Amino acid sequence: MPPIFAIIDLGSQSVRLRIMQTDVHGNIEQIDFLEQNIPLGADTFSQKKKISDTNTNKVIHALMAYKRVITEYDVPPHHCLSLASSAIKEARNRDLFIHKIAIATGITIHVLSVREIIRYLYISYKHSVGRAEHFQNQNSLIYHMGGGNSPFIHMVKNTVVFSHISHFGTLRAMEEIHPYAETPEELYDSLYQEIERRVDNLFSYGYIHRTINALITYGTAITTAAQETGCSTPHASYSTLPLEKLIAFSDTIRYLSAHEISQTYNLPHTVSAYLSPALWMYRTIAKKLSVKELYLCDISLHTGVLLFKQGITYDLQKQSKKAAQAVGEKYLYDKKHAQRVAYYARKIGSTLAKQFHISEHELHLLELAAYLHDIGKFINSSNHHGHSYYLIQNSTLFGLTKDEIHTVALLSKYHRKKYPTKISGQKKYSYEERLRVLKLSAILRIADSLDKGGMGKKAVSISLTSKALRISMPYYEGHNLERLAIRENNKNLKTSTAYR
Repeated sequence: MPPIFAIIDLGSQSVRLRIMQTDVHGNIEQIDFLEQNIPLGADTFSQKKKISDTNTNKVIHALMAYKRVITEYDVPPHHCLSLASSAIKEARNRDLFIHKIAIATGITIHVLSVREIIRYLYISYKHSVGRAEHFQNQNSLIYHMGGGNSPFIHMVKNTVVFSHISHFGTLRAMEEIHPYAETPEELYDSLYQEIERRVDNLFSYGYIHRTINALITYGTAITTAAQETGCSTPHASYSTLPLEKLIAFSDTIRYLSAHEISQTYNLPHTVSAYLSPALWMYRTIAKKLSVKELYLCDISLHTGVLLFKQGITYDLQKQSKKAAQAVGEKYLYDKKHAQRVAYYARKIGSTLAKQFHISEHELHLLELAAYLHDIGKFINSSNHHGHSYYLIQNSTLFGLTKDEIHTVALLSKYHRKKYPTKISGQKKYSYEERLRVLKLSAILRIADSLDKGGMGKKAVSISLTSKALRISMPYYEGHNLERLAIRENNKNLKTSTAYR
C-alpha cells in the first residue's frame, strides 16, 4: 500500500489539512481535504503584527479536529507535517504562538524558511511540468502573488539563474493601505497604484528581466480567472490564459468588494478577498514583459514538501551544483582545480559512504564545498579558507537551506591549516552534526591534496581495506607534492574515521 501522509498548512487566511498518498514514482493522490477560515494574515500584517488570542484558540480547535481525522486515517507520526510561512514567521508573538499550539495539541509547527519555500516550489514545478519541451529553451519566470509574500524563480533554458521572495502580498498591501482610504474605490485605486510601483521596482532592481518570454503562474487566483473566463487552453502539463482575457476579467471585478465577488461568482471568502489585487499583479507583470499569454501550472508548496519527504528532488542537486559554479566564477576560482577536487572528493566519499554512513545528500554538500573551497583567494591568498567561509555564508546557493549553506562553508573553512577542535556555532549543532563536518572536511583535505601538483585529472584508484584507505595513481614527475600533502592530512582522516 502506498505511504499515506498528513500535511497541515497554516496559511494567511485559513488552516488546511490534506491527507495524501504517493508512490515511488511521485504519483500523488489527495484522499481528503479540510479547511477552516482563520485570518492569521489579518493579524500579522496589521499594525499590531501579533496573532490574537481569538485566532490562536481557533487554530487550536481546528488542529484538534484535524488530529482526530489523522488518527482515523492511521497516518504514522513521522508522516505528519505541520507547516507555516509568513503569517506565522513574521508575527511578533511567533514563538509564544507555536509554544501554545504545541502544549494544547501536541503538534509542533515548522516555520518554513525562504530557501525551503523556493526549494519545494521548484520541485513541485518539475513534478508538474516534467520534461515539457515548450519550456526547455524558454526564458521563464515562475511567479505567485501570495497573501504576505510573493516568490519567484527565474530560469533560462531550464537553469535557475535567480530566485527571490518579495516582501509583498495581497493581504499585506490591503492592511497597509486600508487605514488611509476613505472609500472602497479609493482603497482599490491606491492598491493598484502600489502594485504597479512594486512591479516597477522588481524590474528596476533587476529581480525580473524584460528578456523573460514565459510567465508561469499558479494558485487559486489565476486558476479562478481561467475558469471564470473559460478561455484557458489545456495542454499535457499546463494550460494557457490569454492576457487580454485576464485584463477583461480583472477590469470587471476591479471595484467589487470581496462580498460582491463571492456572491457573483460563488467563491469562498478566502478567494474573493484577494482575487482582484492578485490578478492586477499578474496583469501588470505580464504587460511589462509584453507576453500575450500566461502559463498555468499545478504548482503547490505541499506537493513539493511531500515529494522531498519521499526523496524525489528531480534535478535539484544539478541546479545547486550550477549555482555553486556560478558563485565560483563570480570570485574568479580556478575552475579546473575545483572540478578535479570535486571529482576526487566524490570518489573518496563514495568509497567510505557505506562504512561511515555518509548519505548521498552529504556527498552532495561535500562536492559543493570542493567547488568553493578556494574562492577566498579572491580577497586574499593568506587565510583564504577563512575568507571562503565568509563568502559562502553570504552567497545564495539554490536548493540549499541556511543550515546546509553553513555546512558547505564550514567544510571549506576546514579544508586546510589547523584541524578544528571546535566548530563555529557548535552550540547549535548536535554531536552527529559536528562529526559530519569533521569527516567530510577530512575527505576534502585528501581530495585537495591529490591535486597539489596541478597536473590535471589523474586516473586515481581508491579502495578500502580493513585498516586503510588506499589511493593509487600513475607515477609522474611531480607526484611528491601529492604524497607530501596526503601525509600531512592523513592524521585528520584517521582522527575522524579511524582510517589511515
